[in-house]
Amino acid sequence: MIADPGYDDKKLYEYRNMFVAERILSSIVNEYGEHPVTTDGDGP
Repeated sequence: MIADPGYDDKKLYEYRNMFVAERILSSIVNEYGEHPVTTDGDGP
């Protein structure tokens, strides 16, 4: 791989973390299905 002057480790880790989080959420939705979530401001 050729070194890129704009290469940023932090940005790479951010993209990786977003990808991992998206995969986890996707697998949860696939397993349990989509459920609507609403908030009306009335807490317990």
